[in-house]
Amino acid sequence: MKTKKPYIQYIIFLIICMIFYIIFRNSLSEIWKQVCTTNITVLVSISIAAILYHFMEGHITFLLASQHREDYTFLKGLKNSFYASFYRVVTLGSAGGVSAIYNLHLDHISVSSGIGLYFVGYVIHKVTILLYGIFILAARSQWVHTNFSEYRWYFVYGYLLGIAVLTILVLLCVSPYAYRLANIILTKLGHKFPTYSVQLKELDDKLIALQKETSTLLKNKWLILRLLFDNMLKLTTYYIIPYLIFMQTGTLSAADSISLVAIIYILAAAIPTPSGVGSIEAVYVLLGVKFMTSIEAAASMLLFRFATMIVPCVIGGIYIVCRSLLLSKNRKSSSKEGFHE
Repeated sequence: MKTKKPYIQYIIFLIICMIFYIIFRNSLSEIWKQVCTTNITVLVSISIAAILYHFMEGHITFLLASQHREDYTFLKGLKNSFYASFYRVVTLGSAGGVSAIYNLHLDHISVSSGIGLYFVGYVIHKVTILLYGIFILAARSQWVHTNFSEYRWYFVYGYLLGIAVLTILVLLCVSPYAYRLANIILTKLGHKFPTYSVQLKELDDKLIALQKETSTLLKNKWLILRLLFDNMLKLTTYYIIPYLIFMQTGTLSAADSISLVAIIYILAAAIPTPSGVGSIEAVYVLLGVKFMTSIEAAASMLLFRFATMIVPCVIGGIYIVCRSLLLSKNRKSSSKEGFHE
């Protein structure tokens, strides 16, 4: 079945780019100069931080997938992470999950198990972001009040929305009653909009896979704790990046950097944009000017996105090209052997 290309993702992205251009059009040369004069040490350190993020993501995938296949290795999980990151960036988030599930299937994880595995990992990731943010608000309440008191209602909105969304996700993971309600709604929508019946059926299948995977996961409480801990470490590698950017100038401490980005991710989630593109940048600059000039905030935001999007995308692209060349070479070798036989 052919699916419509998600042109809306690119339209939203272009609109966001236009807005940023209008806001910073008089400072673009200064921002670009700031980026271009970044020390190579900084570029290496933030790139390493981004790579470590995917090492942890690969380990999380390994922990989940090894529940289905004992021969699933950490290296396969790492490749899956970079593979998905490439498609997540080039499609602005629309194919990140699909590509991860497809790559799991290539490593002999069934599609149904891959769907459940991916969405359980996604839910735990979102839960960890929320817990991290709540911890920062509690541990650094005075720092938050001093720097962001004018945004307190926006904070309340962002956190309440995050809690509401996660509550629904968790209920869909663990509650058979929540699934039954969702199934009734999807069935009624299928009758009312027969054009989308196939997509609604696929969504129902995903919910079934999600419940099955969660049921398996809940039998191993120690694994849940390991997944939460790994996600905490994973997020920290991203949250520390602004500190690494300004390490030589002392603009931000490590604690300030972690706290700032933890709050950015919570608030950005309240803005519906594809894969967080646009919302994270906007909130980053908005809150970053509390600690630096607007030019420094914009430049550091570009460096942050370079590390979190471009670096893993390039590595994922290299992996995909190398794998394609290797598969092509193996096919040619097999064809030659068959011809000689």
